[in-house]
Amino acid sequence: MISEPNGDSLGETKEFKTLSPGTLISHFRVVEKIGAGGMGVVYKAEDTRLKRTVALKFLPPQLTCDAGARARFEHEAQSASALNHPNITTIHEIAESEGRCFIAMEYIEGKTVKDLIKEGKLSIDKVLDISLQIAEGLDAAHKKGVVHRDIKSDNIMVTSEGKVKITDFGLAKLKGATKLTKSGTTVGTLHYMSPEQAQGEELDRRSDLFSFGVVFYEMVTGRLPFKGEYEQAIVYSILNDTPEPLARYKADVPDGFQRIARKVLEKDRQERYQHADGLAADLRHEKRIMGHEKTVEMPKTVVPKSRKKAYLRFLVPAAIVTVIVLLLFVFEPFRLELGPRKEAAARENSLAVMYFDNVLDPGDQDKIAHMITSLLITDLSESEYIQVRSHLRLPIRPV
Repeated sequence: MISEPNGDSLGETKEFKTLSPGTLISHFRVVEKIGAGGMGVVYKAEDTRLKRTVALKFLPPQLTCDAGARARFEHEAQSASALNHPNITTIHEIAESEGRCFIAMEYIEGKTVKDLIKEGKLSIDKVLDISLQIAEGLDAAHKKGVVHRDIKSDNIMVTSEGKVKITDFGLAKLKGATKLTKSGTTVGTLHYMSPEQAQGEELDRRSDLFSFGVVFYEMVTGRLPFKGEYEQAIVYSILNDTPEPLARYKADVPDGFQRIARKVLEKDRQERYQHADGLAADLRHEKRIMGHEKTVEMPKTVVPKSRKKAYLRFLVPAAIVTVIVLLLFVFEPFRLELGPRKEAAARENSLAVMYFDNVLDPGDQDKIAHMITSLLITDLSESEYIQVRSHLRLPIRPV
């Protein structure tokens, strides 16, 4: 039963009007209207029994006007409610009130992929993450025999934590939703239809994969791959046109993305991905490649530079201090004597600077040991009190 907050019951002429906040439908109390489209109107509501927030989706009148349509609706909704996957919206209840079929489902706090595309907030990494979650959700549904038939960016929600939820499973099959009507309109969304769907043929899981391809292309480029000013032109584009390469609209797109887009948007369903798990496998492969490219960047520039600086920072001062100590306590180069003219004169002293060994790097690829030896010889040679020789200039005495 549907009742307005003031207690007045909705009559036949009012049963499809917009429900105001506070309206009680069975044990659900309407909070606000949150969306509307070809497949119905959605309200945020409170489940008064279980004290949880839900989304109520009411089907439009043209899909619920006869017993046959309601039976198909219940069958499709029951199939979708059997799905249990983190990337598929959970269906809590299927019900009817005063001729209005509705579904009580999980309420998703987030934004649609369409909204994210409009905001321009989808990086390559984000597109890959969302795409992989969609593919995994479709794979789970297809393995249960459920085909969505209306995959589009408006039917995919993304929470603030990045979790993807596919909504509206199975509803597009209701009352000729996969075929063009006599008036030339469709119940589904034409831009996302597969070639077989646009021609009114029987659909299977591969149609969902084509529609995913349209969403994938849209996420990467920010535009739809098939266009037209009117319905027949869009159908012609879907059946005949090859989408522009992804790189034309996004310069940093990986080559693997183009291969995936080309395969998933094949006109012939036999040439398309045959199962969603194959698509998911290719997306995971791209994720591994992108992850590997990020991890191999740092060692080339940071590690060698930091090691060399560390060597020079500690070894050079240590070597200089060692030589000074030897001079002061062993050779005593600064002892003075008075000559006949009462002038100070230093004793003749000499020092040989031997080569150093790089114990941290025996190969001494950076020539640090040689560098330290040369620096010491150069600095000490400036003293007037000592003669400095390198080990290469030492006289060789016979044994």
